Formats: sequence, C-alpha cells, structure tokens
Amino acid sequence: MAPQENIPKSAEILGSIGTVAGVFRQIIPQIWSNWRSKDTDGFDATFPLLWAIAAVPFGVYNIAQNFNIGVQIQPQIFCALSYICWAQCKYYNDKWSKLKTNLALLVICLLSAGIEAGLIVGLRPDYRRGNETPLTVIGIIAAILLAVGLLPILWGQWGRQGRAKNLNFLFLSVDFLGAVFSLMSLVAQRHFDILGGILYIVCMIIEIFIFAYHGLWLYRSRAVRAAAKRVGMTYDEFIALRDNAKKDALSSNTSSASSGAPTPTPTNGRIDDLEK
Repeated sequence: MAPQENIPKSAEILGSIGTVAGVFRQIIPQIWSNWRSKDTDGFDATFPLLWAIAAVPFGVYNIAQNFNIGVQIQPQIFCALSYICWAQCKYYNDKWSKLKTNLALLVICLLSAGIEAGLIVGLRPDYRRGNETPLTVIGIIAAILLAVGLLPILWGQWGRQGRAKNLNFLFLSVDFLGAVFSLMSLVAQRHFDILGGILYIVCMIIEIFIFAYHGLWLYRSRAVRAAAKRVGMTYDEFIALRDNAKKDALSSNTSSASSGAPTPTPTNGRIDDLEK
C-alpha cells in the first residue's frame, strides 16, 4: 500500500478524536489512579511495557504510511505514558528506588525514540521506491505486540476467575471508543490501509473479551459482593475474612481429630449467614 496523500479533513478530525479518547482519557487516568492508591496490584507491569514496545513499530508504520496527523502522533504519546505506567508498577509493587525507577524510565524512553527514528529514516525511502515488505513486517510485529500486550490482563483475569483487578473499566471503555474513531479515520482516508486497520481491530476484539470475562465474574460473585457490602467491607476484605475463618475451622478440626475428641466442626456464623 502506497503512502497516503491528500488526507481528507474528516480523517484528520476522526484521528484526533481517536487519539484524545484512546490516550488522554485512558492512560492518564490510570496513571492518576496508580499514584493515588500507591498500589498497582493486579495491573501487571508487563502490560504497559509491551504496549509501549508495540508503540515503536506502530509509530514507524503510521508515519511511513503518512496517515492523518492524529494517528501519527498517537503511538508516541501512548508509548511515553505506557512507560510511566510501567515505572509506577516497578516503584510501587517491585519497590524500586526513585533513582533506579527514573533512570530506567529515561533510558528506555530514549532508546525507544532512537529505534523509532532510525527505523523511519532507514525504511521510508526504500518504501517509497516500492519495496513494501520491510514496512509490512513492521506493521505485523506491531499488531502482534499490541495483542500480546493485553494478554497479561487476561492471564490475571484467569487467575481471579475473570476479575480484572485495579483496571478502570470506564476509561477502558473510552479507550475502546478511541480505537473505533481511529479505525474510522483510516476508513475516511483516500485509501483504507488493511494492516493499519487490523492494528485497531485487534485491540478492540481483545478489549471486548476483557469486558465479557469481567462481566462473567461480576455475575458469579454477585452474592459474595452483596454480603461484603452488607457488613461494610470491600470484596477483598470479605474474602480474606472468609478464608481465615475456613482456615481456623480446618485447623480446629485437625486438632480435634488428632486428639481423638469428637468435637463438631466449628463454623463462623457471621460469614456463613452472610453468603446465604
């Protein structure tokens, strides 16, 4: 596919909306949420790292294809903010020092910028002469990395029976809309770029799956969440209390069995009653 020429105004507008919705309304609030809670448990550091890495070939492809300006700058902004999310995970959960975190963030940002600039300078002239293979490979790599970047969330959901902990679904919804508008901006251009469209479609499909999987968890856990609400606890606090009660009961049973005394199985009436 040859580089785009004479980008329609409608494509520019849609691309700008997609950038604002997908970047400023999803990543920045996630950064703010991490900073406020000082906790990124459930928000795997691999997730923002892979997305930031994916943004490098994504940016190379969008710029070389001369997409509308909103879509061209989207990967660069997304890359920088994703690295900040990654740094927060290392600082809050992995307990890196401020110096180590900031140095790592600076180095990885400069490295990514240098790689992207080098690839653009190296590939664009050859691409304009008609050799599309290298840039196509770059686009495919970007699509794969974008998909892989969401897998840690799905893996975390699998371990929590579908729950996506510490993931803000309001802003994930806006991110989904950002992908929709970005895809529409490509449709509005003179020529629709199939590979560029796939990049956004991949994100949309996986995000739909994340929504559905979390929705299934909400349905399955509705009784426990209602019980936690009745006693003024969070879901995690209630689960921890229930698990501790079960451990105490099991420990008591084990002690009774070893002593030979026919002691009945103890129960925690508060927890059992609330879950009925």
